[in-house]
Amino acid sequence: MTPLRSQRACRPKRRERGAAALEWALVLPLLVAMVLGMVDLGRWLAAAGSLHEAARMGARLAVVCDLDDPQVNSRALARVVGLHALAQPPTLTVAREPAGCSPSNCQRLRVSLSGAALQGVMPAWGSSLPLPAAVVELPRESLSSQLQGRNNPSCL
Repeated sequence: MTPLRSQRACRPKRRERGAAALEWALVLPLLVAMVLGMVDLGRWLAAAGSLHEAARMGARLAVVCDLDDPQVNSRALARVVGLHALAQPPTLTVAREPAGCSPSNCQRLRVSLSGAALQGVMPAWGSSLPLPAAVVELPRESLSSQLQGRNNPSCL
């Protein structure tokens, strides 16, 4: 076999020209969709973890600060990383056990963040991806912003 013949055998035939470009054009949208899906999944997991951390912080503040402290809501929501990226912000609720208790007879507090949704990157998802509710329940502690006559540093 001469070198000229072996070179001709390696070249694509005339009717196969452009096959690689066509295959790439068919596979590229799938690859882009997979990458955007992975980005959305990562953002969703980070937002869900951040939401749970905010609920934990809200529950911690609720059990060590005054029972009706208005800062519990704002400080807990400040813990949500990427709050501006949420299509729908969460709603924070504090439930007391027994219901309607006072600082002297409350036994447990339950803080939940629910109703949040993340704005997706992938256009096929539609408007938003709902996040799971984050619920944290803790036993009562001081329920007062004053400890031994001094301000509780956690409640400042």
